[in-house]
Amino acid sequence: RLNFLDVTLINDNGTLEFNVFHKPTFLGRYLSFLSLHPLSQKRGILISVVDKTILLSHPKYHEDNLNFIVNTFLENDYPMKLFSLVYFRHNKFSIKIFA
Repeated sequence: RLNFLDVTLINDNGTLEFNVFHKPTFLGRYLSFLSLHPLSQKRGILISVVDKTILLSHPKYHEDNLNFIVNTFLENDYPMKLFSLVYFRHNKFSIKIFA
């Protein structure tokens, strides 16, 4: 295992796998949904975190990582509906690219 920037590199029997890495000082704090910032900024933060997780990690880690994201953003007062919309948008976009 090697942690570098936002990624953990894992050597699994000669195969390189990637997973999202958080520093030990990571507190799970993002912009609170209750703040007075525009909805577009709040949505953009969630989109960037979901995109980073999906694009930088091996698919076998996606479920755990997405559950972590959901719990983290729920603690920051984000509604589950917003996460569902962002996740659906990402899957719809991915299918168009890779189809």
